[in-house]
Amino acid sequence: MLKADFSVVCVTDMLVLIVDNDRGGPSVTNDAANVIERVDAVVGGLARRRVYYRDSDWRFDELVHENGQFKGFQRCTDDQQDFLNDVMASQVSG
Repeated sequence: MLKADFSVVCVTDMLVLIVDNDRGGPSVTNDAANVIERVDAVVGGLARRRVYYRDSDWRFDELVHENGQFKGFQRCTDDQQDFLNDVMASQVSG
């Protein structure tokens, strides 16, 4: 079974930021439950970290979870979009 292809860009105590690599398989949106499980394993447990992803349209949204179990989606506000774009830029330039 094909899985979403994504990259973990930033991990902090408060958040995890991932990017959908959009390489023709399922998107992060379409494979959200598996993505949360995989991110949980990669970071050693999500706990209360919020998980944000940049989709193929370069828009950020949140993958809402409860201790590593996917619960749904939350659209990011314009302020969150700006903040997450700044995080992305700092990871690329840093």
